[in-house]
Amino acid sequence: MENLLSDVYFEKFLDVKGRILVVTSKGRSKTKYFKKFFSKRKDIDLIFIEGEPNIEDIDISYKDLKDKNFSCCFAFGGGSAIDFAKILIFSLNIKKEPSNVLKFDFNRHKRKTPLYIFPTTYGSGSEMTSIAVFKKFGIKSSLKSKSLFPDRVFIFEDNYPDPEEEKSKYFISDAFCHALESFYSKNSNCFSREISKLSMKIISKNILSKNKKSKTDFALASLLAGLAEDFAGVGIIHALAYPLQNKLGFSHSYSNFLTLSKVKGKFFGDNNFSLLKDCDVPNVIKKMTNKVKMNDDIDLEEMTENCLVYEKLIKNSPVLITKKFIKSFYSKL
Repeated sequence: MENLLSDVYFEKFLDVKGRILVVTSKGRSKTKYFKKFFSKRKDIDLIFIEGEPNIEDIDISYKDLKDKNFSCCFAFGGGSAIDFAKILIFSLNIKKEPSNVLKFDFNRHKRKTPLYIFPTTYGSGSEMTSIAVFKKFGIKSSLKSKSLFPDRVFIFEDNYPDPEEEKSKYFISDAFCHALESFYSKNSNCFSREISKLSMKIISKNILSKNKKSKTDFALASLLAGLAEDFAGVGIIHALAYPLQNKLGFSHSYSNFLTLSKVKGKFFGDNNFSLLKDCDVPNVIKKMTNKVKMNDDIDLEEMTENCLVYEKLIKNSPVLITKKFIKSFYSKL
């Protein structure tokens, strides 16, 4: 990671020969930082992505760009842009269509084109993972490979939204979910749990403070939560949240926000979050998700069956998660 306040330092990464590939959104392409850094380049290909990446859309971009060679790739945006860029640039490197890459052994090949990440939201954590999330036929899925891990991460405080904004609390909740789930993950270890706790402590300090919230703190907490997730993975919160995206069309961060509002220690076999007392988890969840209520009617059976698709995430939880537990959870949303 490069936590940089120097525009000059960042600009040296743009001072490269050859074409540059940039994955972003139309809205972010109009921001001050984007115009400052990328409008100077003429040999640039822009990919605009709106919403979570579908593998079919990445296929289309691949076909348009497969005959070009790039000196580097930038992802300028949130998790969707980052995940899209991870899969696309790797596919371009090995000359295989992304939908075919899903069946491919990623670890047999190393991505040669540098991948630089310019995060613009809290919560994703994708800037520090070897994971790429996407949809195929409307169902969330993911890939994990060292070939997907970025080469550099550039953090500019001014590029993040005000933490007090409504949308920010969804993103911050997402980061908190990553840290919380990875802490209790079956795959966690001493190192990853300390990273998870540090992320939660930073979020807790800011959420419960009456002082002005720090953009840099939340950006760092998101990055740390992503790193912890890369080691240990996520679990039951994400498994329960995915059907809210698949069936109701909610965004990833909002789905996790809704799910987090009903999370108790018993989800992880730790009724009072006793292992995380210094993170004050119950109060943080209460403060972040205060008075949240979902007004949509849901089909409990359909939601439950869709949740069970994410067997890998469910099994990553430290306690047995039954169909009855899942159905009961959705009935309380």
